[in-house]
Amino acid sequence: MVNWFGWFINNQLVYFYIVHHTLYIKHWFLHRTSNIRFRYPTFLIFTSYIKHHKSHLEPMSHFILSKEIAYRKIQRMAYEVLERNVNEKQIILAGIKESGLIIAHILHGFLKEVYPGEIVVVEIALDKKNPKTISLSPQMDFENKVIIITDDVSNTGRTLLYSFKPFLDFYPKKIQTLVLVERSHKEFPVSPDYVGLSVSTALSEKIIVETEGKEIVGARIE
Repeated sequence: MVNWFGWFINNQLVYFYIVHHTLYIKHWFLHRTSNIRFRYPTFLIFTSYIKHHKSHLEPMSHFILSKEIAYRKIQRMAYEVLERNVNEKQIILAGIKESGLIIAHILHGFLKEVYPGEIVVVEIALDKKNPKTISLSPQMDFENKVIIITDDVSNTGRTLLYSFKPFLDFYPKKIQTLVLVERSHKEFPVSPDYVGLSVSTALSEKIIVETEGKEIVGARIE
């Protein structure tokens, strides 16, 4: 239900602030030494309101993907995977734990509806902050295989680069990468082959893909 009283109060404060701020600008040109805090009490009221409601006015997390849109983008990437691998007999989806693995399973669900070959899901376990030790589950032969590494967010490209490591003990036919969200802050020479959404962000901002169980529920910037 709309809080009409709160809306009225907020808009009245803004209205009075604009009016008195305009008067202040005029007064400033005429009397540069004047002090607005004493000559226009409404400015004090407005700044007091800001001070006590700062937590409500500060920028909040900005959602960039809803669950519905995220699934649409994964479905669209599934069609792209099919187009680029239509003649392959098997595709291995290697999901980086946790969110990347969830995306791999969702992608598997869309692919199996349109791809006639075999689809295998493999888990890549690594510490994204210190990705020196990497393990695969299940272990299998990757010789001459088509491998698609999946993750939720590509930040600097480091995680995707390190995720190649266990596959390089073999001679795969091709390795491709897929991410739900890509940021424009590359520090390593890895560009995803399939991207759900490309986002330009500040270095201080983070992109978080939210999950519930085995589902993606959205993505946000904070």
